[in-house]
Amino acid sequence: MTEIAYLTPDEAALVDRSFAKLLPISGLAAELFHARLAQTAPSVQAAFTAGTTVSDETAMHWLGVIVTRLDKPEALETELRDIAGRLVARGLTPADYDRAGEALLWTVEMGLGDAFDDATRDAWSKAYALMSEVMVRSAYAPAGAAAAAE
Repeated sequence: MTEIAYLTPDEAALVDRSFAKLLPISGLAAELFHARLAQTAPSVQAAFTAGTTVSDETAMHWLGVIVTRLDKPEALETELRDIAGRLVARGLTPADYDRAGEALLWTVEMGLGDAFDDATRDAWSKAYALMSEVMVRSAYAPAGAAAAAE
């Protein structure tokens, strides 16, 4: 298994600062994300909303929690394992993470406009790769492999 690539402090700060710019439009950003998923990956969209009454604002809140923990690996991994477990129960598969990531990056780009420069794109890409890697490993690893990794 490959080593998980954590963000540098500068990358984590860039994601955090750019996420702060999305907060004033958090409801719209969440709507854009879900609409993009519905358009590009309806089955993934269904997994994100199956059996839930989570509001768009709550979803953005949890993304914010993750963003603020990008420089705290242990706390980040705890949050991500919890979220991954809920997504597995809703039918999300490991392959679905790529499509969700594409929708997230597209949403951030739409929300930030010109502020979504190459450095910001790279930092968000790395952040999502980290998030999805931790979530897939924790939610889909065989029980023995998960125990051995701890």
